[in-house]
Amino acid sequence: RDSITIKLQDEDIAFVLGKRGMTKHKIARVADVKLEIDEKALTLTIIGEEAKRKQAHEYVDMVLAQRKGGTVHVDLSQPREDLTVLYI
Repeated sequence: RDSITIKLQDEDIAFVLGKRGMTKHKIARVADVKLEIDEKALTLTIIGEEAKRKQAHEYVDMVLAQRKGGTVHVDLSQPREDLTVLYI
């Protein structure tokens, strides 16, 4: 299996981990990848198939956008099987 490694800031690591590691666990489960966090090197390694790694990376980016108070944007121009959109 291939991997990608993302450099994070110290505050990012805690946010991606979540309370008792739950955010990290959810991202890994939903994207079907393995996530390894190195708190000393401030890196997150995503291990899995290419499409699943990309999906997990997108989820991590969404979590970090929330931490920074930014708006989370989801590209709906392409069909997605990983979410359901309800227009109200």
